[in-house]
Amino acid sequence: MKNAMLLACRIPAALAALYLAFTFTACTPRMVPPLFVDETFAKTPVTEPIYLLPVVDLRVDKSKDLKLNDNALKRLSPTFEKRGYGALRPLTDRALVESLIEDDFTHPDPEILSSLGPENSRWLFCPLLHDLKSKITFGSTANAEISGYLIDKERGTIVWRHKGVGQAGQGGVLGMAMKGVIEEEAVNSAFLSLAAAVPQNGGIANVEVKK
Repeated sequence: MKNAMLLACRIPAALAALYLAFTFTACTPRMVPPLFVDETFAKTPVTEPIYLLPVVDLRVDKSKDLKLNDNALKRLSPTFEKRGYGALRPLTDRALVESLIEDDFTHPDPEILSSLGPENSRWLFCPLLHDLKSKITFGSTANAEISGYLIDKERGTIVWRHKGVGQAGQGGVLGMAMKGVIEEEAVNSAFLSLAAAVPQNGGIANVEVKK
């Protein structure tokens, strides 16, 4: 009986892992044009490191731990590397973004943008989680919406922005038991959608980024 119970627990876990692996393989989006990219930025190679700010979490209910910073790095950094920028450099101090609101990006103040991040840095990437909705029926579904902004501190301006939307779902009893996993998967899918709009570095395939 004990072995049967262990097997019953392991099967849903294995199916969940298989589900996530399939989703990341099947749903990785192709390159798409961003909602906005500065013409000068698009033509000028970036040779300095790009720092990844902690995710600005705009949810009303933040009780669910979505591992936002870790997942942002895992889903975004590989695309930046492939497109010639080098790996993103993560910043983990949430004090860097605690005072930021959506208005700081939709109506940016050059002084605020220039003050963000490490003192000697130039490029910052800031993701914002706008919303995460989920529901349970006979299974569970989730939808997430994330915006991303690339900031040029030297000019005090946003040079790139895009919005990523992610969805995830699983039917049946397994889906109901996986609600938390489904929510995190929707967020990860939105990060991948956001990454798809990262342009090639200055139109050059291999730009040497300063270490």
